[in-house]
Amino acid sequence: MEDKIITDGEISLIRNKTLSENEDLKLSQAECFDIICNKTLENVGVISYRYHNLPNYIDYGGNINYRIKENQRGNGFAKRALTLMLYVLQNNTKFDEPLYVSSILSNKNYLNVAASCGGKLIHSGIVPNNVIGSFYDKEMRNVELYEFNIEKIEKYGK
Repeated sequence: MEDKIITDGEISLIRNKTLSENEDLKLSQAECFDIICNKTLENVGVISYRYHNLPNYIDYGGNINYRIKENQRGNGFAKRALTLMLYVLQNNTKFDEPLYVSSILSNKNYLNVAASCGGKLIHSGIVPNNVIGSFYDKEMRNVELYEFNIEKIEKYGK
């Protein structure tokens, strides 16, 4: 991503690092951003997305992950950050559609953000062992998975 700071006026996403989650297998990379409240200049959370080198790979942990500090929840920061991230990914040539957000069923606020940003619920329930592994307990495997189909922005001259 060329831009290191993305803003909607209320919050800014500032890229803090690029990391390889499975460096030896080269399965995925992650782009991580701090979420900054422009009014207070306070870091209120993080958002990241993963992209994979394997076709048809669905990560039931989600491609996009966000976390808002507990004392900052309820201010709309997660929704703003996810909206900005979806916009940014329209311009990212490394990322192929679709995108996913997922969490355990008991994490309703997290899931409500995905739904309110236009995510389509495509799975609700237990994820099979062969998808994420039997080492997760039943609660951690009981998830909702939201899909986002974003249209790539055509760049002039291409």
